[in-house]
Amino acid sequence: MTATLEHKRNLFAFSVRGMEPRKPPHKGWRLIDDATKPLGMLKVEAMSFHWKGEDYVDGWQMCYRAKSKGANLGERHARALLKEQRRIPRTLRKFYFLFPGTRWRDPESRFVYASILRCDDGQWNLRWVWLGNNFDPGVLVLRLRR
Repeated sequence: MTATLEHKRNLFAFSVRGMEPRKPPHKGWRLIDDATKPLGMLKVEAMSFHWKGEDYVDGWQMCYRAKSKGANLGERHARALLKEQRRIPRTLRKFYFLFPGTRWRDPESRFVYASILRCDDGQWNLRWVWLGNNFDPGVLVLRLRR
């Protein structure tokens, strides 16, 4: 996916209220990390975790960079945003949003996964991606704005 991010159109807000208990997305998966805060009305900026000129970043490096930039929202935030997907600017539909703050391990393969939101035919959907993948600039993270 080769998409460019327009800075003016990458800010939006959504509400995160009471958090439902975490259930594994697949049978047997184990929770490793779970970002549960912040709550309330969140103002976020969709941003890239790539450095200039990079075509790909591996998932573990992406998690490190996202956390260092204050973009460590988790699956609970992804689920809340999914409920309020109308707030996501239409210009961001060509991107995926990765939520590195919650990570799950598949005990059979030992692979680690994070949640991702992607837009298919105008509808956002929650999926899980293996962090062993390389991520291109079409994958963004959400950073809190003050």
